[in-house]
Amino acid sequence: MNVALIYGGRSAEHEVSINSAKTIEKILKRNHHTLYPIAIDRNGCWFLQKQVQSTIDERIPLWLVPGSGIYAQSGMLPIDAGFPTTHGWGGEDGNLQGLCTLAKIPLAGCDTVSSAIGMHKALAQSIFDRSGIPTIPTITVTTAMTATDSLLEEFRRRLGPSLFIKPENAGSSVGITALIDPDRTHLARALQLALAYSERALVQPYYPEVIEVECAVFEDSQEGIIATRPGIIKNPRKETFLSYNQKYTLQGGAYLQLPSGLSDEIEAEIRSLAVRAFEAIKGSGYARVDFFLVDEKPILNEINTLPGLTTTSHWPKLLQHGGYSIENVVNHLLEQAISDFDRRWNLRTRYD
Repeated sequence: MNVALIYGGRSAEHEVSINSAKTIEKILKRNHHTLYPIAIDRNGCWFLQKQVQSTIDERIPLWLVPGSGIYAQSGMLPIDAGFPTTHGWGGEDGNLQGLCTLAKIPLAGCDTVSSAIGMHKALAQSIFDRSGIPTIPTITVTTAMTATDSLLEEFRRRLGPSLFIKPENAGSSVGITALIDPDRTHLARALQLALAYSERALVQPYYPEVIEVECAVFEDSQEGIIATRPGIIKNPRKETFLSYNQKYTLQGGAYLQLPSGLSDEIEAEIRSLAVRAFEAIKGSGYARVDFFLVDEKPILNEINTLPGLTTTSHWPKLLQHGGYSIENVVNHLLEQAISDFDRRWNLRTRYD
C-alpha cells in the first residue's frame, strides 16, 4: 500500500508529532508499505520528504486538490491512504481530516466530526454528560472574561479551593497551570497562558491525590471496539501535574504502571466507559481515553483521538500489554480508512 505519513504542523506539539512519525515510519516499513513522508512546517506548508526527520526538507512542496489528491510539481502522488501523527491544532482537531476528505485521501483514525469533538474538550464533555458518562466539573472561559476577585470566588465555590487551568483544544500538558491556593493575580496569569494556546480555557477542580488512569481503544473488524486493560500513570517526582518533560523525555520520570493493580471491577468499569466515550463522539480507528480515580470512582478526564506514538507514549504500551500487535493494528487502521472512506464517498449526492 502507498501510505502518506503526515506529521509536523502549526502546533505546540510539533516536535511530539515528529517523534510519533518516526515510530510509525518503522512500523510501516516493517509492514512493507511504500512510504511518502509528508512534513507540515510551522507555517502550514506541506513538503515531501525522503524520510521522517526533525529538519524539514523544503525542496519538494506539495498542494492538495479537492476531489483529486496530493500533488507535487511532477504530478499526483499515488497515495492509497494517509496515516497522520499530527497532534494539536490543525492536525488532530478535524481540520486535517476534513482537508484530506475533500482531497479524496482516506485517513487512518477518527474522522472530521469525532476529531473536532474530541479536541474541543468542553464540547466532548457535554456529549459525555448527556451519555451518562461521569466527567470532571468544568467552567469554560473566553478572552472576554476578566480575572476578578468575584470570578475567582465563583470558581472556588463551584469547583473547590484549588483549581486546574488548561487550554480547551491543546494537549501534551501545554499551557496548563495548577493553582493550589489561587489569588486573582495567579488566576489571571493562568488564564492568559491557557488562552495563548486556545480560544477558550477550561477551569476545573484540582485533585491533589488523584490517580490517573489511561485506556487504549481501537476498532477491530471482527470484535468491534476493543478497550485494553488500563494502566496507571506514576508521577515519582510528585509534581502537581504531569509536565511536557515528564511525558516526552526518557529522563522525565513519569511511567505507566502495567498491570494497573486495580480491582477487576474497576478495570471493567473503566474499559466500558472508554468504549462508551469512543462511541459517544462517533469515534473511528483508535483513541486513548484518560480517567481520574476519585474516591475509587472513575471520572472521564478526556479522550485523545490522535494519541502520542513516541517511544515513551502510552497508547502503544497499552496495546502491547494487552497482547495486541501494533503492526497488525496499524495495518487494520489503514484498511479501515479506505473502506470507511469508500462508504462515505459513495453515499448519495443527488435526490432521485
